[in-house]
Amino acid sequence: MVVYMFGGLLIPDTCTLPAGGSDETRFWVGVCINIVLGFFLKLTACAIQQKLIGSRLGKHIRIRQICGVHTSQMRTVESVLRKPGLSVGKVAILCGGPDWPVSVLCGILDLPLLQCELGTTPIIFYIIPCGLCGSMYLRAGDGAEWEAAASAMVFTTTLMTGLLWVVMAWAVQREWEQKGEELGKPLRQHADLWFLDHRAEMLRRKCAVAWGELPRILRNCFAFGAFVQIVVNHCFFWAYSYLFGDFTVSEDWGNIHWVANAIDGCGCYTPGGTAERGHCVFALAGISLTLAYCAAWLPYEALRWHWKGRNAKEAIDQEFDEAYQRLWSEAFFRAGAAAGAEAGAAAAGLARAAGLRARAARQLRGAARAGALRPAVRAALEGHCCQMHWQRLVPCWPALAAPT
Repeated sequence: MVVYMFGGLLIPDTCTLPAGGSDETRFWVGVCINIVLGFFLKLTACAIQQKLIGSRLGKHIRIRQICGVHTSQMRTVESVLRKPGLSVGKVAILCGGPDWPVSVLCGILDLPLLQCELGTTPIIFYIIPCGLCGSMYLRAGDGAEWEAAASAMVFTTTLMTGLLWVVMAWAVQREWEQKGEELGKPLRQHADLWFLDHRAEMLRRKCAVAWGELPRILRNCFAFGAFVQIVVNHCFFWAYSYLFGDFTVSEDWGNIHWVANAIDGCGCYTPGGTAERGHCVFALAGISLTLAYCAAWLPYEALRWHWKGRNAKEAIDQEFDEAYQRLWSEAFFRAGAAAGAEAGAAAAGLARAAGLRARAARQLRGAARAGALRPAVRAALEGHCCQMHWQRLVPCWPALAAPT
């Protein structure tokens, strides 16, 4: 929106015709050039962002997991966007959604470029009022009718933006109501993404640090830092005119006073004398409060380093090996055929611990050496609640279980 408005301000004012022409003609030619240029700029940007950026990012599993392409919400949006032609919901998403996220997401989802470009073509009806808005404001000094036209274009642009978002929400909700049962089922091709979500959740739970577990001095410093930031923000809001001047970039740089002893409604007081507020930038009190605010971030950094120091993420992460991933994926899709993401809890209950394979193997080997293999096998199976999967967890069990 800002690009189209800025073009409406700039291009009609600088447009020149080879054979001359009146100012009125130059103005309207510039308006048309801005609209056409904005339209092709939109289509070109969408194509570049989708194919050169989104398609490349879509090859990385971590990017796909962060975007949530396996979740029911994103799959519903994908279902709307995959409809051929100019469906209402597809046009609303492509034209009303944020330019960069929507185009890159289309590339990550590997949507057809031509269909996405086709669904973006109605953006011309949005570019016209946006471009005219800037152009009308350019002529606002020529009469009240130009100012009224500019206000009308602003209202039209705002109304179209809100309408597109409403239609977007309606289309996604309607698609979910029609295909919710199908879209809610996890897909086999997304097994790696669901496992990454499960792994991240398990790491978050095991690596969480409760407030009561923090050292007292760290808790006090953290609370004090938060208190200081709250106080400084209140000072910035209620006493801004005493902390900062009214300097603008249009002022002469030779008249700038970067630091003043004090600033009030009458002016700013510098070591060289009194100056206007518009020539001053900071008061000493403003600089002091800014430094105090920055220093209040140190407890946050201390908390982060404390969490990192006691975090067993690397050790825990080693437990999520390929065998555990296969077990979890099978349990997830068996238990989650109808429950969607909630099946992660059932699968986590079935595969209770990430180190199941290593612990079971240790028990079997220890029992084999001690001559009490069969009771140990029974205890391992009952203790881990995985009679149907223990053979996969411990591939060496036939050799260990062979009679001596």
